[in-house]
Amino acid sequence: ASPRPSTPRTRSNSRSGVIPSLNLLRPSSPLSNQSASEDESLTQRGFDRSFSEMSLSTSLSPDDPEWTRQLQSKSYMEVIQDLLIVMNVDPQQDFVKQFSFKLAQKCGPQLGLSSERHRLQSVLEKTKKLIEGQDKLASIIKCQALVRGHQARSRWQEISHKYFGSLLQERHVIFRDLIKVESSYHKSIDTLVTVFLKPLKREIFNKTLSKKDIASIFSNIEEVLVVHSKIGLQLENLKKRWPYIEGVGKLIIETAPELKVYGEYVSNFKNALNNFHRCEEMDQKFANFVSKSSETNVGLISLLSTPLNHINTYQILLKKFLKVTPPNHPEYMNIITAQKTIKKTSAIIRTSLEGASNKAKLLEVERRVQKPVSDKPGRDLKAEGEMTTYDLKQKASSRHYFLFSDILWLTKEIPTKTADVKLKFKLEIPLNSTEVKDLPDTSTIKNSLELTYGQNSAKILLGLPTESAKSTFLKKLRECLSEFTISTKTFGIPLEALLNRENSPLGIPVLVEICLNRLRSDLKTEGIFRVSGAPQEVKELKELFDQVDVEKIRNADISKYSTHSVASIVKMFYRELPEPLLTFNIYDKLVFISDQPDEVHMSTLYLAVGEIPRVNRRNLFYLLDFLMEVADRSSENKMNTTNLGIIFGPNLIRPKVDTIETTLQTPKINTVFESILRNNEE
Repeated sequence: ASPRPSTPRTRSNSRSGVIPSLNLLRPSSPLSNQSASEDESLTQRGFDRSFSEMSLSTSLSPDDPEWTRQLQSKSYMEVIQDLLIVMNVDPQQDFVKQFSFKLAQKCGPQLGLSSERHRLQSVLEKTKKLIEGQDKLASIIKCQALVRGHQARSRWQEISHKYFGSLLQERHVIFRDLIKVESSYHKSIDTLVTVFLKPLKREIFNKTLSKKDIASIFSNIEEVLVVHSKIGLQLENLKKRWPYIEGVGKLIIETAPELKVYGEYVSNFKNALNNFHRCEEMDQKFANFVSKSSETNVGLISLLSTPLNHINTYQILLKKFLKVTPPNHPEYMNIITAQKTIKKTSAIIRTSLEGASNKAKLLEVERRVQKPVSDKPGRDLKAEGEMTTYDLKQKASSRHYFLFSDILWLTKEIPTKTADVKLKFKLEIPLNSTEVKDLPDTSTIKNSLELTYGQNSAKILLGLPTESAKSTFLKKLRECLSEFTISTKTFGIPLEALLNRENSPLGIPVLVEICLNRLRSDLKTEGIFRVSGAPQEVKELKELFDQVDVEKIRNADISKYSTHSVASIVKMFYRELPEPLLTFNIYDKLVFISDQPDEVHMSTLYLAVGEIPRVNRRNLFYLLDFLMEVADRSSENKMNTTNLGIIFGPNLIRPKVDTIETTLQTPKINTVFESILRNNEE
């Protein structure tokens, strides 16, 4: 806008004029006119004090007539912009534009150019000072950024040198896989709960399904979801420590006790499937709901099966973690403990599933034969099929057989009007007193076997339909019979029975005596009990020791086998004992002891060890003495008492029945055995 003539005012101070306050430079300040007295006061406090200290380097002096002429020929806005250019300030900057506009708007109607040029110069000096301050701040920020950039580059060079192409990078790759697997699993379980379980619970009042039906199908899946929600959060916290990812083993060990929720879920799984199919057939509304919900999600059966394999995935990833974790790494032993715990848990889950499946088969046999067979723990159905029995006159009778792990059932088919064939029970043959003889073919009987069984040595002649059927039946039968033959075995038979057979003067199994003497010659071998032996060598050693000829065993040369293979045989022997050295009856006491304070710990431990049979104590102390020799060389073999406790604890201290709960007590067992080892002399 063009300047308007200003009205001269009488001032007591000839230098004073109406100058806008600095608040006009702030975007929030109103552009309202101020009274002369307010402007006078602001001028006196603000600009007059600093005007004499500031100078403006321009091509024209303020006293030069040419400057006055130029000022009078231009608008205030143009004058301000010219002065800013002279000051080397870009008038197109947003901040400068805003300031120039406000200054011209406020000063234009009130100031005369010729009389107030010094005031205008002062304002412009203030502007220059403000902009210089901004430049200084920008320079400081730039310096800080450069310093931080230098620090970041230096840190990156240090990390990249240690990280890329190293075990650290390989560990991180496996860790990312673990997070990915856990995230995918959590999503699947969450879908099972939110898409299927919760809507079905809401439908209870519409009589779609009863509470019992829902519980039988989904079991405790909500508890499983809670556990893995926690695990997922803990893994994300570990991820923040990149690139030094540590604590995976500790995390698994600490959360392992919560994995006991899988025990209930797995044991109920077979029942869950049966109830699902039953509800689907009987309730069309439920079937429609499942079908509709599965259109945009994974099917319900697939989601219900997901938890069965997840623990095994942990085992695979922990095994990979162990391979890229050096023995001197602070997390190494935690990874080993976690892997052993998860491996055993995974095995129990598989066994539980097999048990559930076998239980279903036994119940089906009971239904068909109308005779109980599932009442004995550990009984498995090995095979079933058709065969022929012959009496003394070689009269043939068709039979349907069921071969269980401990008995053989022979049944007769009974025709019915329906497609369902019923069976009538005819004969039970106990396998614990049975011998089998393979007979050659005759003109009238082919593919035959002779069984001798019972206290009276009764005989029965069996014929199979084909040579292939005979071969399959004979193989499975001999596998079952081998479980009852202990006279020719070393592995898997009671300790006392083995010692009675061998008649060892030391009261120590020949296998243990020979193997420990061989290991004493090479105690410096790193990871002597931690590293597994060569599978082929371990197999040969087992075949060598699994016989009754003690002299042949003593004269055998095992020096050609590696130290790790011999150590593996020792671990296998103790692991396959039907009852461990520290017997079943003190297992619960040992678990209890692990939670006790030190002053109670040792006295209770002495009492517990004193309860095992004398022959077990003799063998325990013999082994402990040897393990202390190993621990004394730990600087070379890297096997201290803690490591030995982790390896031998689960082999020497076991519950009578393995469950997920007992598996998760493995760290406590390791600690107890380490205490026994450390206090061996006492």
